[in-house]
Formats: sequence, structure tokens, C-alpha cells
Amino acid sequence: MGQIGVNVSRPARDYRANSPRLHARQETESHQTAEALSRVDALLAEAGTSKDRMLQTIVWLKSMDDFDAMNQVWEDWVPEGHAPARACGRADLASDELLVEFTVTAAL
Repeated sequence: MGQIGVNVSRPARDYRANSPRLHARQETESHQTAEALSRVDALLAEAGTSKDRMLQTIVWLKSMDDFDAMNQVWEDWVPEGHAPARACGRADLASDELLVEFTVTAAL
């Protein structure tokens, strides 16, 4: 599953990158990271699994200058002893407002 930093109070189908309803994005890397990881939590629960069972995560950043801010939120979120294999790279994301995107693979 791939997740972007958006307001998670709306249904999952509203979170497509090209959806006109994506207007509630937070401005900072830390806020977008927290929003995206909250969405990951919800989707993992919906699938019957949890962040304790993540196998791999790929993090895409608009700028590698945001790595430290993203990583601090990540470190606070990921369960101790359950950090998955992780890669991080810079990418042109689906929208100019996006600063971070996560792709997560987890065991069921």
C-alpha cells in the first residue's frame, strides 16, 4: 500500500493522488509523515494486520533535506524491535504539495 500525507478523516477511496478532494494536506514534512503513517495504521488494521508485521517500507521524499524530520516521526511510530527493511529515495511525487509517500508491505 502506498500512502501520502493527507487528512485521514475521509474514506480511503478519497486518497487517490489525482482526487480533487485532496485539499487538506499539512504543510510540513513532519505533519505529512504523521498523517501518512496514521493512514498506514488504518489500512493495516483494515487488512487484519499491524505495523508489528511490516516486512518492507519504501519512503519517497520530495527533498532529501526532509529526511531528518521524516525519520524522527518514523522512529516515534515504528514499534521497537519491529522496524522493517526500509529504503528511502527522492522522487517527483504525484502533486506539488506532497513531501512524502510511503509504500508498505506487511504480512497478514
